[in-house]
Amino acid sequence: MANALTSWKEIGQYLGKGVRTVQRWERDAALPVRRPANSSTHAILAFPEELDTWTRTRMKGPGTSLVETLSKEVTAFREEATELRRRLERLENAAVSAVERLPEFSGEPDVRLLRSARENVWQTRRLRHESRQTRVQAIRSRLSLAAAICDCAETRFRWGHTATGERAIQRAGITAQVIRQSLDIPGYVLDDELEELRRTLRQLETRLRKIGEARPGPRKMPQPSHVGRRQPKKLPLSS
Repeated sequence: MANALTSWKEIGQYLGKGVRTVQRWERDAALPVRRPANSSTHAILAFPEELDTWTRTRMKGPGTSLVETLSKEVTAFREEATELRRRLERLENAAVSAVERLPEFSGEPDVRLLRSARENVWQTRRLRHESRQTRVQAIRSRLSLAAAICDCAETRFRWGHTATGERAIQRAGITAQVIRQSLDIPGYVLDDELEELRRTLRQLETRLRKIGEARPGPRKMPQPSHVGRRQPKKLPLSS
């Protein structure tokens, strides 16, 4: 990385904000600003590439983060899948009704009823295929959502925000669990997409385990300055 920014003023000018604003972002929103190790100076360092990545993930759109955008996409896919399931149930009921109205004798059946039944069966199969495609897209969006949450957790742990990092890991773990339960349902998604989705899910679960193993432990409380010191011996008062 080159062209590093070495002051709050340069960072603010690069992001188009004031010094106090970028300092608040570094404190509350994990803005990627580095400091020298084992140094008591106020020197800072930031790289434009890291700032651009942070801006894309945290400031995408007017007041909308990447996680919120993916959450909205998942919600839209869920609603679309629900509507497709309703249409599928209506067509299946219509197909069953058309078959029940067929003549029971062994003679020539009503051609119109047969044609209607075949049309309903074809539309049912098409809607079932579209519903599975929608579920695949929804699961992919959930996987992207969980990956974005993992990025957020890593950034939080890197900059010392342990509590929010723990919450991010927990949310990503719940998302991965829901995805695994969905993929275990027979026929829930297209068969040719199932293996790829399971492979991506395994990669996500492996990443979650690595983040959990590498996360920092609880910080130790600083000891008072007098702890561990030998107290001076009190002299007896003279009579």
